[in-house]
Amino acid sequence: MTGKKKIKAYYFGKVSEYIAVVFLFFKGYQILETRYKTKVGEIDIIAYKKGYYVFTEVKARQDRTAALNAISQHQKNRISRAAETFMQRKIKTKDLNRSNFRFDVIVITPLKWPVHIKDAW
Repeated sequence: MTGKKKIKAYYFGKVSEYIAVVFLFFKGYQILETRYKTKVGEIDIIAYKKGYYVFTEVKARQDRTAALNAISQHQKNRISRAAETFMQRKIKTKDLNRSNFRFDVIVITPLKWPVHIKDAW
């Protein structure tokens, strides 16, 4: 990929994450963090709604299938480990279990509404 293509892809990703944040906000989610980085991975958006911490990966591609195929098992594992780190550092309650959080995906494609896939893995 050439330099100009990389820059264009970078900005398309940044704009897509912003669209996803606004989309979740209007759906009633409280946005806690964006681009949360740890040594083990990064989470695009961390939100909260109705007792759930929602760790959201944003994928921006030319079509939905390409976006969904872009999430590898390795990437899911990195996001899961980053989510564990977030929960340990930020959430002080001792009664956390798997029912308190989930992993979502928001797919951004040009000229279409975002697609929100809840509990993607």
